[in-house]
Amino acid sequence: MGCMRLSNLEPDRAEAVIHAALEHGVGLLDTADVYGPSHDAIGHNERLIARALRRWRGDAPVVVATKGGLIRGAGPGRWRPKGTAKHLREACERSLRGLELDVFELYQLHAPDPEVPWRTSLRALEALKADGLARRVGLCNVTRAQLEEAADHLAIDAVQVAISPWDDEALYDGIVDWCRARAIPLLAHSPLGAAKSEAKRRRHLALRAVAARHDATTAEVTLAWLRDLAPVVLPLPGPTQILHATPRDLHLTETDRAQLDTALPGGAWARGISPPAEPSGEVVILMGIQGAGKSTAAERWVEAGYQRLNRDERGGRLAGLNLALGEGLAAGSRRWVLDNTYPTRASRARVIHQAWRHGAAVRCEWRDTPLPEAQINVVRRLLAQHGRLPDAAELTQLAKRDPQALAPRALFRFDEQLAPPQLDEGFHALDRVRFTRRRCGSRSAIMVQLEGVLRRSASGARAPIAEDDVVVDEALCDQLRAATDHALVGISWQPAIAGGELDLERARAILHHTLALADLEVDVRICPHPPGPPRCWCRPPLPGLAVQLVDEHDIDPTRCTFLGRSAADRTLAERMGFRFVDATTGDVSAVTSPR
Repeated sequence: MGCMRLSNLEPDRAEAVIHAALEHGVGLLDTADVYGPSHDAIGHNERLIARALRRWRGDAPVVVATKGGLIRGAGPGRWRPKGTAKHLREACERSLRGLELDVFELYQLHAPDPEVPWRTSLRALEALKADGLARRVGLCNVTRAQLEEAADHLAIDAVQVAISPWDDEALYDGIVDWCRARAIPLLAHSPLGAAKSEAKRRRHLALRAVAARHDATTAEVTLAWLRDLAPVVLPLPGPTQILHATPRDLHLTETDRAQLDTALPGGAWARGISPPAEPSGEVVILMGIQGAGKSTAAERWVEAGYQRLNRDERGGRLAGLNLALGEGLAAGSRRWVLDNTYPTRASRARVIHQAWRHGAAVRCEWRDTPLPEAQINVVRRLLAQHGRLPDAAELTQLAKRDPQALAPRALFRFDEQLAPPQLDEGFHALDRVRFTRRRCGSRSAIMVQLEGVLRRSASGARAPIAEDDVVVDEALCDQLRAATDHALVGISWQPAIAGGELDLERARAILHHTLALADLEVDVRICPHPPGPPRCWCRPPLPGLAVQLVDEHDIDPTRCTFLGRSAADRTLAERMGFRFVDATTGDVSAVTSPR
């Protein structure tokens, strides 16, 4: 039983629900240190359980499994991971005190922390076992790819993910299959969905039909459907009433299973189905990051007689494309190509399942394009379509009618989600196409970061805020004036413009004064956007301004030197294929020397 919702009840009522569940045969109570009525009630749910167990008169063994590695702020939606070794150790020790235990039978990491190396959190869990604080450890809210990586560093004793009729991501991600093959318990949290799912469940035709045959509730049928997926699957319902803490233990018949498989196909996939013995068609999945060249590749398949399904053209969701694929295969069209991102195993599995249901095999062509290269491609596409780089607000509006008007976050999200495709997902062929950029440009160039390199602010601002605030580096200016066979270009990030301390017109006037002092002709592009997570394409290390300058000046990146000073400058140079010279060393002699 999941105990999170009990913190919203009066203590005596919550205790009565726990006692009813234990007397009904429940042997595992799942909680977490952050479960409580508010963000500042850390340990509330654990203390509630400890009180209930202290006052229970039964003698059956009970396992209390808790979780650490999440913190809460004030207000809704303020939950975030914290997977440092120090935090996990402190959370585990605090939970032991709150639950009045000497050792945990099962202690779980609540969620991976993207800001902490995965191995760091795994080693912290292993240390809890080694030091006798937990006999077994588990991982929650993970993908199969994360499980496979974790298994190389940690003995995983349990896995916990969300599974319900309305949340089948884990089913298609292959987590059930992974746990079943290793006999690892898979705890299915939120098995009945959120509170708003109750009405949906009661209206569900297949759940209602099976419930009627068994004189049961749709909740009881849902729990039976989950248990039927595999012996390792243990649903964690979260009752708040005594009646719901004692559900009937149903067993599905073949008729029940067939009806539910049609309505909830993720269940059939999780139990395991076989590909068609003699395929009568082929579906090609072209997958890869935005800007990987999937559209161009799709055109070749179309020329070979395949029909194309693409969300950018049709709109809607991937589920709609999958439905269209099934209808097309059923109607007799046997060759299809789908060119969407498909970063996760689950997104690809849904296509494979649909194809297999209609007797078709599936080929995957992975357009393996590194994030920096994809960013350059997206920037070039924006420049070709709009003649400039739209800012964040414009991108938001453009995206409503143009799916290719992508903000930087879209590509970062793909990179975070990517689970590289594997042949064992069900593909009859897997082709990996690595990206190779064609040589472009013919001119050599020097690209300079203005701020802190070519010039500085006498007042200490990030960029000069007036003409009399400009101080240029005379030695560097001498070097650049001598570089007559190089194109001279520059970039400048001036967040003061976004902050209202300076307007763009004034910034350009100060820039004009800078170049007059330096006695240089340099084509400089300005990023006027604020700090924080990058929402524009023009702020280093994102490549927008550099790509714009390279293309407009016919620059060969392999013959371009970038003179900068920050880590962002160095990263930008590496991603563009420039030679980087660090101006902070004071050695600028390499600026004009041969590469």
